[in-house]
Amino acid sequence: MKIRICGTDHRHAEVEVRELLSLSEDELPGALRQLNDLDGVREAVILSTCNRFEVVYVGDGICNGEVFKLLGTWAGLPEAQLSSHLVEYTADEAVRHLFRVSGSLESMVLGESQITGQVKE
Repeated sequence: MKIRICGTDHRHAEVEVRELLSLSEDELPGALRQLNDLDGVREAVILSTCNRFEVVYVGDGICNGEVFKLLGTWAGLPEAQLSSHLVEYTADEAVRHLFRVSGSLESMVLGESQITGQVKE
């Protein structure tokens, strides 16, 4: 089983792209269902703020291409256009990144607690 993170933030995409990926609280349950329905995905979490949109997922034989397509669908952008703004992390690198994000070390404003609350939830 592997952990992976795919998404973007204030360093990898301009605000217009991040806004396209932003999901409301009402949209999150449906998006999570779509993500969990992908072959190989066993568990998933979506972190979404105005400065960050990341999908954290765990499973076996996960096809990142399917996750990229799903993100493109949510953003209303072709996968090729969106992929230049996406960053991927796998295994130990993904865990390290998630801890840095949770501790607000990757935030525009240090100490920002929105992501910590989402991870906790």
